[in-house]
Amino acid sequence: MSIQNLVVNGSFENGALPPWVGQNATVTTQFSHSGFWSARLLGGAVTSFIAQFVPVDAGEGLEFLVSLAKEGFPAPSPQVQIQVSYFDSSFNFLGQGLFLNIPFNRLPIVQNNTWLEVYQTTTPAPAGSTMAFILINTLPQAGTANVIVDDVALLDVEGGGTGPTGPTGATGPTGPTGATGPTGATGPTGPTGATGPTGPTGATGPTGATGATGPTGPTGATGPTGATGATGATGATGPTGATGATGATGATGATGATGATGATGATGPTGATGATGATGPTGATGATGPTGATGATGPTGPTGATGATGATGPTGPTGATGPTGPTGATGATGPTGATGATGPTGPTGATG
Repeated sequence: MSIQNLVVNGSFENGALPPWVGQNATVTTQFSHSGFWSARLLGGAVTSFIAQFVPVDAGEGLEFLVSLAKEGFPAPSPQVQIQVSYFDSSFNFLGQGLFLNIPFNRLPIVQNNTWLEVYQTTTPAPAGSTMAFILINTLPQAGTANVIVDDVALLDVEGGGTGPTGPTGATGPTGPTGATGPTGATGPTGPTGATGPTGPTGATGPTGATGATGPTGPTGATGPTGATGATGATGATGPTGATGATGATGATGATGATGATGATGATGPTGATGATGATGPTGATGATGPTGATGATGPTGPTGATGATGATGPTGPTGATGPTGPTGATGATGPTGATGATGPTGPTGATG
């Protein structure tokens, strides 16, 4: 009985990858599990792999071995996948012999000369199998370390039938668990997405109906108007002199206290108000144009004598009342000041 490793250059002691094929993979003498060489799979946001076809026979169950570690600290190791797949001579896929997933940040640090040693048994090769395809690859993830691979083997036990299994020896004590390395720094937070558009404003509900105006009391009778005295003749208006320069406006003195307001006489009853007609629709208010700059005020000349008042012409007809514009919002009412004392009433002039 003999044991044959079907993998060629499994320890990379050729100093090169072939017959392995790979992507983002090189060989190095910086680290090794045995011998002098190992393979390095690039970490970070790239996919890295090595792969090789090896010959197999149908019905064979094989043993797969590999040693893995991560390079550097404190970067975590990426997720690693190991596959053994069976094919026929025409490269038709026949079945999976092994699929192993090593989770994120599970590999030891190679600089500490520690390795994860993998031992797995494949499922038997199905009928028609002539080749097994070995694939070791990393999954891309930014900020992850390189992976070191060494001593890859796919073992075929040749010879007579398998002898009986001997008794299992006692299990040795489990070694202490190494300290967990510190967690790497958290990457920066990605940019905040753009704010979505604001939805349309809903329609304003209708204005409620205005309540009815209560009746106005009757208007009291107006007392008789006294006779108006004759108007004296108005002198001729003299010529207007040149307007002198306006002096600077002095400061406004403090406003004196307002005298007390006398008692208001009783208001006569207001007459009844007729019914108010329906208000027509208010027209749209046009845009107000910009107000031009106000020119400087020229000096005011002396006021001449007032000429005689001419006869008053007849009053023209009153034009139609235009539509009433919308009423603006009423500002808040300021506080009412104290009512000053009312000054004495002057003497009543002679009746004309």
